[in-house]
Amino acid sequence: CIGVLSTCILVAVGCSIPSFSLDYLGIVGVAVDFGNDFEEEDIKHSIFSVIQLLMDEARLLESGGNSLGLFTLSVIFVMTVLVVPMIQGMALLRQWFVPTTRQSLGRMAVISEILQDWQYIEVYLLAVFVSSW
Repeated sequence: CIGVLSTCILVAVGCSIPSFSLDYLGIVGVAVDFGNDFEEEDIKHSIFSVIQLLMDEARLLESGGNSLGLFTLSVIFVMTVLVVPMIQGMALLRQWFVPTTRQSLGRMAVISEILQDWQYIEVYLLAVFVSSW
């Protein structure tokens, strides 16, 4: 129980801590630096700041289809990186500690497997590691 609770807390904290930063190089970097009076700008992003960037882009585009698509992408991103791992931990707790019938235990195993297929923390971490190379 403590492990699942601490995992939920660490996942929430991990989503709010910056996990990567962008550095512009080449002509684009010079243009960005020129816009910032040649001051070094280090913008760090977390999962929540990526969602905020997507929502800002949707507001800038101001067309219904683009806003709806970016909002849907943001919801799916938050669900698969933040919410689903927490629900999976609770489902595993139920499967391990609540006395059930064999049929109910089989259902919980299927639910846990479905939740495992829909959580993408590993994919996000792998993408951050590969992009940092």
